[in-house]
Amino acid sequence: MRRTGFAVQSDRILLERVLANLVSNALRYTDRGRVLVAARRCGKDRESIRIDVRDSGPGIADHQREAIFQEFVQLANPERDRSKGLGLGLAIVRRLVSLLGHQLALRSRVGQGSTFTVRVPAARVAPKLPAAALHQATPVDTETRRAIETPLAGVTALVIDDDALVRESLNRLLATWGASVQTASGDPGLPARLDPAQAPDLVLCDLRLAEGMDGVQLVAAIRSALGKPVPAVLITGDTDPERVRMANQPGDPVLHKPVRPAQLRALLRTLLRPRDA
Repeated sequence: MRRTGFAVQSDRILLERVLANLVSNALRYTDRGRVLVAARRCGKDRESIRIDVRDSGPGIADHQREAIFQEFVQLANPERDRSKGLGLGLAIVRRLVSLLGHQLALRSRVGQGSTFTVRVPAARVAPKLPAAALHQATPVDTETRRAIETPLAGVTALVIDDDALVRESLNRLLATWGASVQTASGDPGLPARLDPAQAPDLVLCDLRLAEGMDGVQLVAAIRSALGKPVPAVLITGDTDPERVRMANQPGDPVLHKPVRPAQLRALLRTLLRPRDA
């Protein structure tokens, strides 16, 4: 292994999950040869880091390249042997990369292997200070460091989405910020099942839900059931101007997919500020 010295702007836990899934997938389908993980700068101004996971496996035919990112699809497991996994690895990769706002690409030739590429914004690496300067620097106390690293410590969040992968992604993201997370699908019976004595501090809800209910209606029903104006964020991949206009009517902030973690974190800290006052 050779260190690159590169730094990227991303969520450490989610990016690690993406790369772990890509490496696991490459190892599973590479009977001989090797799997290589490499990183290099790219872009006009070298503003991105390109992370490649290359294998010398069987390769993927053109007509199968979209299918492999679908849930429960395994090209080499037609018998659906559970010991070979569930076929969720690449589906999770695509969802997490979208959630992080990064780019995902695939290059492959049948019989010669595949390369999955994740393109991530580069981060500026702070220059190393001499030892004397480090001793002179003002130390950051434990409480301040904890507040920076876990901005949602002590917050209970309710994540609502019909898509289990989206729920898992947001669950992991919020948990890394210190939140206690509950997840649910968007069924109409959810408000009645909530305990007002254990009301969430925050609700993140998808705008488009099943069973004839949308996020605006469900958030309103949750607030009515709990008897308090719980802060809420509506998340949508919908670009229909009318639906977006309707989502903005109650005054709750609306974020468009893919949601950038930094944007979400800043918004949540703003929403919860009165709670900390």
